[in-house]
Amino acid sequence: MVLQTIYVITVTVTALTLGIICLLVAPRLLRRFVPKYAELPIGTRLEFDTRVMSVCHSTVVGLLSICTALVDDSIQPHVIRYDSFLVKLTCAIVLGYMCIDTLLLCVFWRYKGSLLFLFHHIVTTWVLLTFLVYNNLPYFANSLLIMEVANPFMHLRWMMGRLRTSKTSLKYAINQSTVTVVFLLFRLVNAVLYWKGTYIALQNDEYYGIELTTIFGHLLGGIIFHLMNIYWFWKIWIGTVKMVKILMGVDKKSI
Repeated sequence: MVLQTIYVITVTVTALTLGIICLLVAPRLLRRFVPKYAELPIGTRLEFDTRVMSVCHSTVVGLLSICTALVDDSIQPHVIRYDSFLVKLTCAIVLGYMCIDTLLLCVFWRYKGSLLFLFHHIVTTWVLLTFLVYNNLPYFANSLLIMEVANPFMHLRWMMGRLRTSKTSLKYAINQSTVTVVFLLFRLVNAVLYWKGTYIALQNDEYYGIELTTIFGHLLGGIIFHLMNIYWFWKIWIGTVKMVKILMGVDKKSI
């Protein structure tokens, strides 16, 4: 079974659009609105450019996945086979992003190479293709997609760190608090719902008749992503605790 034409077009258009944002739009906007950008090393500037691209992508995907969860009542854990246009469209958008971001990661490996992110992108691409090609498990596909809601705030957190934004500033405190809460809700609490839904799906005999690649994508992909999220949340939590200590005057060295 092959991808439908509309999703192939979506992947292609997304990859091209995000590539233009990263290589042409982001550098110009950052030079204009972020004075310190021009003073940064080339590797850091490249990372800024790709993160602006990622913010655009994750904002669209996050909103689409939330809308999908709200408007499509057929996306439930017990529904095994269901051709959801919104879910598959969102998968195609993320796949387009993975294609361009993996390409940029390899081209600029000297400056931004990361085996962890390369592994993440390979696993994500594989899982997305299983959901995109087969009309199976739309609830779990959307559950993974909705994790993107946390990404814009995570990227802003990284940018503030590289710009040496004071950890006592209001904007840093607001974003760090938002990152912690949103990540907790859309990634960790979402993980609990994911595996609760998995228990429900496993009670359905129809589940055992779907393609093996989809089952692996659902179970193994879920384990990998949620373990990564636990690791990332631990790092976010450490940053939040450090920020609180600074605001309370306990840790003055990190200001």
